[in-house]
Amino acid sequence: MGADNGTQYLNVFSNYGDEAHATKNLETNVFREYTVAEADVGTTFTIFLHC
Repeated sequence: MGADNGTQYLNVFSNYGDEAHATKNLETNVFREYTVAEADVGTTFTIFLHC
């Protein structure tokens, strides 16, 4: 956010060896919270997901 802070990554791990994967019915939610200050009003935020 703000000035260029360099390349940043978010790594999410799924344990495929876990017995819950045998059901093939899993739900995973990953959230990143941003605090939007009054100074940010009118600013466009763009998030890129590389899957």
